[in-house]
Amino acid sequence: MKLAKPYVEHLHGAVFIYVDTHNHDSQLNTQRAQGVLVSPDREDLTIYIAESQSSVLLANLVDNGKLSLTVTNPLTSSAYLFNGTYMSHGPSDSKDRVIQSIYLYKLNAALHPVRTSMSDYRDPADLEPMVSILISINEIVELVNEKISADIQRSS
Repeated sequence: MKLAKPYVEHLHGAVFIYVDTHNHDSQLNTQRAQGVLVSPDREDLTIYIAESQSSVLLANLVDNGKLSLTVTNPLTSSAYLFNGTYMSHGPSDSKDRVIQSIYLYKLNAALHPVRTSMSDYRDPADLEPMVSILISINEIVELVNEKISADIQRSS
């Protein structure tokens, strides 16, 4: 599925990214991703997970190949659920580490706009080793905050 521009902008914004997988017994595993990169053709994306927290997630992906990403912008409360299929994984390289550092900087800048400076930038060499996971997206669901939804219904 080719991602439309608004989804790419959302994914590349200052967002929290949670990755859900299930094992063969339907036990849920949730991990927080440390960044995401949409491919130039917008057909698939790469997520970054801390290597120290990736073993269960990778075992689940190898077992059934399905995952869901919940991607939330904390400033706007906009959120999307991206259901996808695992394609491959590998260790992150220096380019990936720069992407992760930029992701952390953007998120920090959004949450703390008053004190954003280059001193908040983390050297990619200081980041924990990551695993890069390539996935394709099969379905996108917009998640609507229940309070916002109730406010909209009252004002109509």
